Amino acid sequence: MTPNEALVALSKWIDASNAHRHGEAILWGRVSKIGEEFGETVQALIGATGQNPRKGTTHSFSDVLDELLDVAVTALGAYEHISGHDGIALHKLNAKIVQVAVRSGSVPHDAKCFQSKGVPDDMPSDLCDCGTLAMIRSFSKGTI
Repeated sequence: MTPNEALVALSKWIDASNAHRHGEAILWGRVSKIGEEFGETVQALIGATGQNPRKGTTHSFSDVLDELLDVAVTALGAYEHISGHDGIALHKLNAKIVQVAVRSGSVPHDAKCFQSKGVPDDMPSDLCDCGTLAMIRSFSKGTI
């Protein structure tokens, strides 16, 4: 099973477990869960840095990293829910990472083929000499 397939299966399982709820309630639950996971990440960070003198150090940075991944999985699962479980959340994430890296200037790229606001769907592929546009489109479509 691929990570995409596992993510879709997990998201469908969560939806099936909430099938008795109204659709909008399921949506709010899926997106709100991201905030809950973020809160657990903050709690782990507070515990790892010993910020609460009454409790001392209660977590490790390994716990913080694990909670950060829980946030990511929860967000990607919500993306799958909203997009109809089409199995593209990880591909869209990969494309987003490339877009943000290019926009930030942290990866080299020919400026004439990428604007700071993103890659328009109608942008001609032949304007991209470095291949980044093709890579972003491939990630977005799930072909990589």
